[in-house]
Amino acid sequence: MFSKIQAKNFRSFKNVSISSLKRVNVFTGMNGCGKTSVLEIPFLLAGGPNATLALSLYNFRNEHALTPNLERPFTSVFHELSISENIELDGYGDFLSETESPYRKLVISPIYSPEGEPNGTKTEGRIQGLTFDFQGPNGEFTGKIAWETETEAVDADSRPRMRTGLRSHSPQTQDNISAYFITPYYRELWGQAHNLLTELTKKNRVNEIVRQLKMIEPNIQNLLPLSESGVQTIYADIGAENLMPVPLLGGGFANIFHMVLDASVQHNGLLIIDEIEDGIHYIIVPKLIRYLLDISVQNNLQLFISTHSDEMLDMFAEVANDMAFEDLALFRLLNKNGEGTASYFSFQDLLASRETNAELR
Repeated sequence: MFSKIQAKNFRSFKNVSISSLKRVNVFTGMNGCGKTSVLEIPFLLAGGPNATLALSLYNFRNEHALTPNLERPFTSVFHELSISENIELDGYGDFLSETESPYRKLVISPIYSPEGEPNGTKTEGRIQGLTFDFQGPNGEFTGKIAWETETEAVDADSRPRMRTGLRSHSPQTQDNISAYFITPYYRELWGQAHNLLTELTKKNRVNEIVRQLKMIEPNIQNLLPLSESGVQTIYADIGAENLMPVPLLGGGFANIFHMVLDASVQHNGLLIIDEIEDGIHYIIVPKLIRYLLDISVQNNLQLFISTHSDEMLDMFAEVANDMAFEDLALFRLLNKNGEGTASYFSFQDLLASRETNAELR
């Protein structure tokens, strides 16, 4: 698991370094302080040289436009959109205990369009992609993703056409760590959820998900991944005359559904949850937290979670205390002019501060 992560020139941060990471890590802070950016650091480090994760980050921010030669999917990962300096991400941990070194480093650099490199000198011109240079316990690997234009022959009597599309090269390595990223903004989560639920249906394991979802919908009896007119839809049997599409059961149900589904199929990796409280009533929260703490140990997961709510931190502390769950770290994130700091405190610190009406800083 990661014990420390740090980043330079990434998203909200010129610099940020976070240590004292535990099995379950919860981050809070003001709007715009970089909570989601912090969650993206271990996600990228887990993928190593997989440069296509740049598009995942683009989608996670509810960006979906992909027109030829669009720069934004690439420039948006740089601090203040400045591509004059490379992104550097570092991670320390022991995910791969059989290797000699737990250190992981990822350098993300721009690929310039030809007009952006006059005489071979890089300028602040247009960029057409990114290079991911990764160093891990098993060596160095390079991946890339870029807009590339190719000549497409039509037939002997027609002029060739030029086609521009995204091309990627993302080598698989033994250093890759499985990671699931859950965010309320990413629409493609439903396609992923349909595929996962289909596999669980074939393995006769849907009851595991249904049992956990009773925390928010006591009447749920079954989940069915179906398709109508070529559209994949997940239906829930809640004892009504008709099956209900899961998205119609509310944002809170959908959010918990994604968490429970991903956590149940994920082993020995990362589960990353952005804005955990989205749509969830406070009465349900302690049950959800108890489930997440349990499954983190059961499936050997490291969790990175963001929240806007100090009340959510209180609930994590109270549940962890009730469960005697020691492997929890709470962080208050600050960002001043791009310099990020994350103040660590344990759940014992938080509970003690509440008893004395003190504020943790």
